[in-house]
This record gives sequence, C-alpha cells and structure tokens, in this order.
Amino acid sequence: MLITKIVKIAQIEKVANFFLNHISLLFIAPVVDIVNHYTHFGSAIIIKFIIAASAATIFTFLATAYSVKLTLYLINKRNQFDG
Repeated sequence: MLITKIVKIAQIEKVANFFLNHISLLFIAPVVDIVNHYTHFGSAIIIKFIIAASAATIFTFLATAYSVKLTLYLINKRNQFDG
C-alpha cells in the first residue's frame, strides 16, 4: 500500500516507530516461560529447539532479503517503464 501511495508514510510512521521501539517486550514472556520449564524439557529437546529456531531465523532473513530484491527490481522496472 505504500508503493501504490494509498497509505502515506507519515500516516503510519508514529505507530511503526512505537512497535519497533517496543518489539523486545514481545519476547520476554516466551523466554521466561522456556527458562522456567527448562527442567521439564531436557537437554535434547532444548538442542532441537535451538536448531529449529536458528533455521527459522536464517529462513526469515533469506525470505526478507529476496523479497526486498524482488520489490526493488519491480520498482526499478516500473520506473524505467514510466520514464
């Protein structure tokens, strides 16, 4: 919606900055819960969890990077067509 200029950056900037500044608060409860239940899980499951979380993080980084590349490509293609 930002690309099509239906929504202006100024309209969402304040809310977006608020969420970016407080995003770490969303991770406190899950981390505390994992630490509290560590003894129930056992070390084998914790290792599997760390591997799964690492793989998910890498996949998210790659998906984001390629989404940005595709978006930039499409924007450049549109600008060449317009100009």
